[in-house]
Amino acid sequence: MKREFPKEGDTLFISDIDWHHNACINTTWDESYSYVQGYKDLADLACVSLINGVGTLDLLIKPICFNYRHYIELSLKGIIKMIYFINDTHDRVPNHHKIDELWNICYSGVNKIRDDAPLKEMRTLGKLIKEFSTLDPKGEEFRYSTFKDKKNNTLRSLNGLDHINIRNLYEVMSRVDYLLSCTDA
Repeated sequence: MKREFPKEGDTLFISDIDWHHNACINTTWDESYSYVQGYKDLADLACVSLINGVGTLDLLIKPICFNYRHYIELSLKGIIKMIYFINDTHDRVPNHHKIDELWNICYSGVNKIRDDAPLKEMRTLGKLIKEFSTLDPKGEEFRYSTFKDKKNNTLRSLNGLDHINIRNLYEVMSRVDYLLSCTDA
């Protein structure tokens, strides 16, 4: 595509005559699914492209990790919502980004509902979520290059992390997705 500056009359969000390029919005009975799966699918597409040598790994790794983390957060919130529905409680799904706390609610709720839940795999999933949460407690580390702590000090994001293997990340997240999808179902 030829690089140009924005032109007068440009708009971003339109429907056009090349209908096969028009994405459908708000057309499913559970629109939250498109958000959850969209974050994961976009991260997966970027991983596959990078594994195949297309793209700049060092530039895309943080948005990929952000998308995977957000996918986990939204998946956990969806499972919590289902747990509350099944238990006929009127509790509200937590409105924060702490995936370790969301996981604790999920794990406890799923084990109360399903005595046949795959406990070993669920514990492993919990460890992976804890790993993500330790690295990025509030969903800011992969999103911003710096952030403020409780004392208003500016800190560098992802301090102490030097490398992430994209192939491993993609493969492990595929397994995470499988267990979260089975749990949600």
